[in-house]
Amino acid sequence: MPLIKDVREISALDITTTVGGFLATVAPGLLIISMYNPALVRELDSMKLFVLSATLTLPALVVNAFFMLLAGMWLGLWSRGTITRQHLFFFHVVWAFFTLYATLLVAFLFCFEIKAFILFGFVIDLIIGLVVMKATKFLAQTSS
Repeated sequence: MPLIKDVREISALDITTTVGGFLATVAPGLLIISMYNPALVRELDSMKLFVLSATLTLPALVVNAFFMLLAGMWLGLWSRGTITRQHLFFFHVVWAFFTLYATLLVAFLFCFEIKAFILFGFVIDLIIGLVVMKATKFLAQTSS
C-alpha cells in the first residue's frame, strides 16, 4: 500500500502550496475565460480548459517571479541568505493572487472590455508589486 503511505506523508505545507498554486495559476484563468467567453467553458474538455486557464495567467506569474528575483538581487537578499525559496514562493503566490483577483473583481464590477482588463491588471500588478517588495524588504530587515 505505497499510495496510502504517500498520502499519510503529505504535510500541511504541501497542501497549502498546492492549493495556493492552483488559486494563483488555474483559477483566475478559468474566471477570465468564463467572464469574457462563457461558451468556451462549455465547449472545451477539462484538460484543454485547464491548460488554457494556466496559459492566461502564467505571463503574469512569470513577470512577477522575474521582478521578485530582481528585487532580491537589488536588496541583496540572496547573497545574505535571508530569504528562502519558501518565502519567495509565498510572496509570489500572494502577489499573483491579489493582482489577478483584484483585477477580475474590478473588471466584473465595471464591465471592462478585455483591453481595459489587461491594462488595469498591469497597473494593479505594479501597485501590489510595490507592496510585496516593501514586505520583502521588511522581512529581510527583521530577519537580519
